[in-house]
Amino acid sequence: MAFKPPPRPVQRRLDSREIDTLATDFQAGRSPRTIAKALGIHHLAVTAHVEQLGNPRRAKERKMSTDDVLVAHRRPFRVTAAGICSRALTNVGT
Repeated sequence: MAFKPPPRPVQRRLDSREIDTLATDFQAGRSPRTIAKALGIHHLAVTAHVEQLGNPRRAKERKMSTDDVLVAHRRPFRVTAAGICSRALTNVGT
């Protein structure tokens, strides 16, 4: 029996109406993964279309301030009962 390579994924081309919908959904705040699932394409294709249309990517907001990061960096490591090594983040900012 001869080796048969797996089938290659089919590229799905979007028409102009779908691209407009994609851009509108992105500007309305929907995530690239949600839009991609609705259109049946990869989430990176959504991001590529958005960038081609001149829309900037949304920036991820930091969960910690710069000062909190510096304080947490100075904290010693501790090992939990499960053997997981982590930094003690209690009383951040003190």
